[in-house]
Amino acid sequence: MIANVSTTTSDATIRQQSTRSGYTLVEFMMGIAILSILVTLAVPAVQSGSDSNARGAVYEVMHLIDFTRIQAQSRNRAYRLEIALQGDITTFTVDESDGGRCAADNFAAGISDVRTFILGSGDYNDVRLIGKNITTALCFMPDGRVLDFDDALPVDPDPSDATYGAGVATLDIKQLSSKQKPVGITYRILVPYNGIPSLAAGT
Repeated sequence: MIANVSTTTSDATIRQQSTRSGYTLVEFMMGIAILSILVTLAVPAVQSGSDSNARGAVYEVMHLIDFTRIQAQSRNRAYRLEIALQGDITTFTVDESDGGRCAADNFAAGISDVRTFILGSGDYNDVRLIGKNITTALCFMPDGRVLDFDDALPVDPDPSDATYGAGVATLDIKQLSSKQKPVGITYRILVPYNGIPSLAAGT
């Protein structure tokens, strides 16, 4: 009888060991679910790190726009934010006029290069301005309006994008990888008729 008990016990042990050699379907599905959650959490972190320089540049440009708007109102003079493209370099320059008009002769007699910010060089050598719907500059008036400097009228709408109407200037900024390929999202700065800049959802 003792021999029968030991045989039964050893048979049960062998059966138990042979049935536990793999994973059940539930265990496998749980592993897949955990893995997908980890990937979902990791991908945005990698993407946001890849274009952190572009985000820094966007905030610098928005700060410069806000500075220009506030200066125009507090000093009761027209201010020009010139955007000059030369190769991969984009230079943002703030100039003060000698009066309240948005005309070239007023700026010739005013103060030039009040502030300057450069994309495509220095700390932001991998960030580019890839699109804008103005030709050369924005003119910030003492009464708070923002005009296209070339014709002293509200900014024309972008013909390729009907999302924003007349009076809204758009600046698109993107970061490049070490191989000069665009990475991350495109940041769009909006400068409306009242001059208060905002950031549109990235694409």
